Amino acid sequence: MFCNNCGNQISEGSKFCSGCGKQVVIINQQSSENKRIKLFEGKIYKCPNCGAHLNAFEHKCKDCGYELRGSNLDNVVKDFADKIGSTKSIEKKNELISNFYIPNTKEDIYEFFILAVSNLTTDSKCEEAWKAKVDQTYHKAKISFGNTFEFEYIDKLYKKQ
Repeated sequence: MFCNNCGNQISEGSKFCSGCGKQVVIINQQSSENKRIKLFEGKIYKCPNCGAHLNAFEHKCKDCGYELRGSNLDNVVKDFADKIGSTKSIEKKNELISNFYIPNTKEDIYEFFILAVSNLTTDSKCEEAWKAKVDQTYHKAKISFGNTFEFEYIDKLYKKQ
């Protein structure tokens, strides 16, 4: 037997679903010809803020705007920094920097901006690529953060360069 709300399997005799907590409602089943079968494969993720259904690889709830963070999500900025650190060729580094997309979550934008600004002063061989990324990240932060204290810090760092 499966929960009608979340699709988790429910053990016989349970009065509540162990996945979502909804009360188990037993529906009288008609003949097997009229019976509909729902097949749930994998996990169903819900927003911890509003409970809306989340699609795979979403980092932001489309209903309430809640930004998801957690150990099970990839840290794209850390992965990028590791990749840049392990690359020896200047041409390859410039290519990686130029082709890296600016993240979408505020936390990742903030983290990437700090990474780009710090590399701007320490990585002179890739200075032009880092300058372009600092400018791109600054403008994305301005749009994403609005007039907040988080943006004030980014603005201050940007104006120092």
